[in-house]
Amino acid sequence: MRLLEKFLKLENFPSTSKIIIFLISLIFLGYFAFSQKQKSQEITNELGRSSVLVKNFLDDLVDGGIYKVRYISNRLSENGANDKFVAELFLVVSNNSSLETISMTVPWSMLSWLNHKDFHTVDGISGVLKNPVNLSFREYLKTSKDPSSQPFIAEPIYGAMTKIHQLPIAYGAFDRNQNYLGTILFCFDIKKVFNKVESLINNQKIDAALLFKGQIIAKSESFDEEEFLSKNARGSDKIISTQNIFSPNHQFIHKDSLRNHPLEIVLSYKKEEGYSQLLQIFLKNIFLLISTISITTLLLLIIYHRFVKPVKKLSDYSFETLRRNFDYKINPPKNRDFLRIYEAIKTVETLDLEKIKISQKSDILEKKLMAENFNKLEFLSELTHNIRNPLSAAISFSHIIQDECSRATSQEIKEWAKDIENCTTEVLQLVNDLQDINQASLEKDLSKKAKINVPEVIKRSIKLNQNLAQNKKIKINSQISSEVNIADLNPKQFKQILSNLINIFINTAKEGSEIDLITQKISENGDKKLQITIKNRSLITQEQNFDKTSAIYNDFSLVKSAIEAQQGSFAIETVIGSGITAIAIFPV
Repeated sequence: MRLLEKFLKLENFPSTSKIIIFLISLIFLGYFAFSQKQKSQEITNELGRSSVLVKNFLDDLVDGGIYKVRYISNRLSENGANDKFVAELFLVVSNNSSLETISMTVPWSMLSWLNHKDFHTVDGISGVLKNPVNLSFREYLKTSKDPSSQPFIAEPIYGAMTKIHQLPIAYGAFDRNQNYLGTILFCFDIKKVFNKVESLINNQKIDAALLFKGQIIAKSESFDEEEFLSKNARGSDKIISTQNIFSPNHQFIHKDSLRNHPLEIVLSYKKEEGYSQLLQIFLKNIFLLISTISITTLLLLIIYHRFVKPVKKLSDYSFETLRRNFDYKINPPKNRDFLRIYEAIKTVETLDLEKIKISQKSDILEKKLMAENFNKLEFLSELTHNIRNPLSAAISFSHIIQDECSRATSQEIKEWAKDIENCTTEVLQLVNDLQDINQASLEKDLSKKAKINVPEVIKRSIKLNQNLAQNKKIKINSQISSEVNIADLNPKQFKQILSNLINIFINTAKEGSEIDLITQKISENGDKKLQITIKNRSLITQEQNFDKTSAIYNDFSLVKSAIEAQQGSFAIETVIGSGITAIAIFPV
């Protein structure tokens, strides 16, 4: 708190201004980093979208070629590999090709047939060739002659006669006995395919390259092959390089692979374009930062010279008043507006002084009242304690007189004894109520705890109520677990709670019934606690049921308050036609 007050003091305003300017700079640096990251993400997303577009195109293109060679292979397997029949199949497949596919492929080499002797005998456009060419040196023939092989993209080839760079799909044809018939080629003009890729991207800021098994087979004119090779991560795809304002020699590079084919597409954002966009963000943020700092500095200077200096004394006076340093004094200012502030602070100071004086008087009075109240409570405690025992004895003696007079003939003496019992019982109940109220008020005494012998206290409490139980021919059964021994409780309050509970149960029980008192240790939320359960086996009538106006309810409420004052808990359960069960739990 003192550090905050010191920071906010007007005399520290110049330091505060520097901190404000520093925080503004820090915020703008964070904003610049965020803006650059956001722009980098936009470029990355742009490369990703273009890559997906190109991938879909190439996948469809290659899958279309594979479909054609499969179709031709199946027909040859059924009808044989006659050159004329092959040429007819080629013509059918070529006529069924879409215009886009035809424009993307080399017409003369869209389809080629190499017979089982490795001679190129049929062309998709020219038909059966008059002068077949031996192509046994082609690498793809080694794989296509395997009956278990599937259509595959072979190594790019360079046409010996056409001088055109091609990407072939090769697939061997076999008869039903798995005898090799020849190889079907479906070739793409790599240059035309790549031109289509660039037209799909349609972005002058993006360069592209087409890879076959990691080797570049086609690329844009400005594609930085050296940069790509330095950043290329073997076996990885997606983004392999990014760029920021501090790395103008780097660029954004995105690599992606086709689904089921050894082709990869690499897209790169031109270095100068990416750096230019990031530089623009940097300059824009720098301009905003300088402008904001300049305006903030100007405003702070105006506030300092027009406000801080004139009110410095009032500020110090205000803080000293808040600290209740009433010895600090200043001369009243001459300015009318500042004089009003001064008078307001002076008024607060005066009120605060009065408040302190009143508070001191109140504290003295409160201490006196507490002392008097404590003496009263001590008196009531002593009074109820001293009266309780004689009254209990009087009740016992009245019982004896009644028993003895039952053998005599004097009815009048017996009635007097009955009156003694009734009167002393009423006084005893009053004393019990006073003691309960008194004990609930003495929080200081209730907080005092000591080690007590629980079984011994229970036995004494039962013994105190034994005469009352015998008069009603009620049997009290006590079951004390062997685990129950010593507990840390308030001795007086614990004994009073037990006596009151037993007394209540005797008064509510029918003559000749039984009361069970069960004591055991339990674990509640990991804490060891003492649980005392009292059950009344006699039947409960509707008139004895609890409501907030009944005497039984009030008796149990006093017991509940006393138990809760010991940080314990209390619960009762009544069932019409069954009995009463009370459960008291104490922390030990």
